[in-house]
Parts: sequence; C-alpha cells; structure tokens
Amino acid sequence: MFKFLILLLLVVLILRYINKLINSILRPNNSNTNQYAKKQEGEVTINTKTSASSKLYSKEDGEYADYEEIK
Repeated sequence: MFKFLILLLLVVLILRYINKLINSILRPNNSNTNQYAKKQEGEVTINTKTSASSKLYSKEDGEYADYEEIK
C-alpha cells in the first residue's frame, strides 16, 4: 500500500512537470500582451462602468417607509 502511494505521488508530480513543459512551449510568456505591463510604477487607474441613468432604485419603486419597533 505504501509503495502504491509513493508511486502515485511520483506519477502525479511527473505529469504536472510535463504539463508545465507543454504549456510553456505552446503558450510562451509574452509580456507585450499584458495590459498592465505598459503602466508606470505607481500609476493608478480606476475603471468604472456605472452610468448616471442606472440607479439602484427608480421613481416607480415607491417611498421609503420607516418602521418603528413595537415592544
């Protein structure tokens, strides 16, 4: 049983290593395609997709009702 677990562990490690090699050959690391690589160090950008017309509540939702707790 112990030999089986060691063998299984070795097979998994070898397969992971082969997978890394194949991925590095098929998809080389191109830093030119990275959109963050072109920014200067310390530069901050905030991307928002909110618009003025998209509100959380519309006028048709009704009024806010303030309920008091009754004891």
